[in-house]
Amino acid sequence: MTEQLEELPGEAMDVLRTCLKKFLSVKKAYLVNLFNPAAAGPAFPLMAVEVDAVEEGLDGELFGTIDHQAKPQIEVMILAETFPLANSIVEQATPFYFRESVDELRTMFD
Repeated sequence: MTEQLEELPGEAMDVLRTCLKKFLSVKKAYLVNLFNPAAAGPAFPLMAVEVDAVEEGLDGELFGTIDHQAKPQIEVMILAETFPLANSIVEQATPFYFRESVDELRTMFD
């Protein structure tokens, strides 16, 4: 089960957005709390990302970058249409990151 995660402190959100800008294939990112009602453990933050195309190793690279920069630890998942949790996240949560067209134009000149 998921629920919209209230934003992390401003500095943490800025760090996440800055990290995501480095990954040109990321279109949107959602931040949710993921919890298993059958388990006794607490919910944990999950960042789910929509990408243009899934590249091999992208999820590991994203996790490594986010884990190195963000506190508390945030799990990372690439949204796939075939995964039921993906549909739930997209329907219930609001993205906190959108790839902006200005950013796309700037990358052409880097």
